[in-house]
Amino acid sequence: ELCIDNSVSFSWNAATDPDGDNVTYLLEIATNSNFSENKQEFPNLISTSRLLSLDKGTAYYWRVKAKDSKNLSGDYSATFNFYTEADGVVNYLPFSPSLVGPELNTIVSTNTATLEWNCSDVDNDPLTYTVYLGTNNPPTEAKSTGQTEKTFTTETLAAGTYFWKVNVSDDKGGTTI
Repeated sequence: ELCIDNSVSFSWNAATDPDGDNVTYLLEIATNSNFSENKQEFPNLISTSRLLSLDKGTAYYWRVKAKDSKNLSGDYSATFNFYTEADGVVNYLPFSPSLVGPELNTIVSTNTATLEWNCSDVDNDPLTYTVYLGTNNPPTEAKSTGQTEKTFTTETLAAGTYFWKVNVSDDKGGTTI
């Protein structure tokens, strides 16, 4: 189970004692399933629930045991596990690259062309670019990947109509076309 708040409510079914003795509960919480790491114990609980504030972004295991007023107890319950959600990480996508040159519908009379664009990121994350160029619209063949420059000079091109696009990625996995 994933808990989206670090305030967690634990609850269990009430136990009955065959002699009618009063019953209390021992609640155990730990960060591993054999209850040897970061173990917290809450003994002598009268109620069948307990609200606790736990660390965020942590896996927890818990179990409960009933004990009567004569100190006789049963076995532990099954062990249950859950995660508390960590604080979210915010990453804004890079802005879409904008065309600098060649301008749209430009006729290039040489065998090469220098593609140039501009791009920025509000988080100021380092950016890398993948340049696609081809005769299909949209182009599907990457001609350059992982580059940091905002220009790309094409190889020798045959006469024809070419299309290009740029995907920009930040170092946190955000990508914009």
